[in-house]
Amino acid sequence: MAFQQVKDIISDTCREHQMIAEYYEEMQEFVEEGKVRSLLERLYQHEEEIIQGIRSYLKDKNNPTLKTWFQYIPDMPKASELIKVDLQETTTPSEVLELNSEITECFIYRYTKLSNISPSTAVHDLFYQMVCMEKNEGHRDGWYEVMQHDM
Repeated sequence: MAFQQVKDIISDTCREHQMIAEYYEEMQEFVEEGKVRSLLERLYQHEEEIIQGIRSYLKDKNNPTLKTWFQYIPDMPKASELIKVDLQETTTPSEVLELNSEITECFIYRYTKLSNISPSTAVHDLFYQMVCMEKNEGHRDGWYEVMQHDM
């Protein structure tokens, strides 16, 4: 894809997280085991926190990092493509965690790629911080901290 602004890339990321959050929320109704439902609820809440952090970051219309242009964005996998299969009633916690791990790895791949081809130091740092946040997914305020950091 040619010529895309950082704000559009971040907005796309927000939509990806929204789709994943909706998936986790919907799948809570289909599983039997309470542990799996609880895990899906926690993952849903985590996605919602990420979404709020991204939206907060995007509100700063004067942020020069958001206005930066990429000349070329290579095709990359989307995390939402991993959630096309519905969970079954008998889904185990380990299956949910495996799916979540695949989703996280997809985001890490995308952010690493964007960091490596970034047109400026500020954009590189933004996507590098996003990689670090995804790698430390257990840190619940990670996105808030990344998005509140003034690039």
